[in-house]
Amino acid sequence: MIILSAKPYRQQVTALLQSQNLPYQDLPDDMSDFYVAINDNRIIAVAGFESYGSYGLLRSVAVAPEHRGKGIAASLLCVVNTRAIHKGIKQLWLFTETASGYFKRSGFDEARRADVPAALQLSKQYSSVCPQTAIVMFKTL
Repeated sequence: MIILSAKPYRQQVTALLQSQNLPYQDLPDDMSDFYVAINDNRIIAVAGFESYGSYGLLRSVAVAPEHRGKGIAASLLCVVNTRAIHKGIKQLWLFTETASGYFKRSGFDEARRADVPAALQLSKQYSSVCPQTAIVMFKTL
């Protein structure tokens, strides 16, 4: 398995996110902070973040079902965390409907929707893509 920039793999990333019922329509045009895991020339996982000042919005974390439980998401999160720190991000935030347990084990804490920083409230994920019932989590880097 190798981890690479997701930039040249937009179509495959979109297909993986669609297959996992995750939002893909609002992926940023420049996916410079998104990464993919590739195995046997196939995209098997993706993760990325959007920058909002000193805050990052972790999103699009998906692993193909047949590759789960192998530490692939953890490897991608390590790359994402490193990139976020390099860009001056102090906290990563996320919205999830299904993976709060995984993110809790990965060092994220739950927060109230009202606690989401104002900068992140400008994101499409906050304002329209993720439902109001999504669990909000954050991690200080």
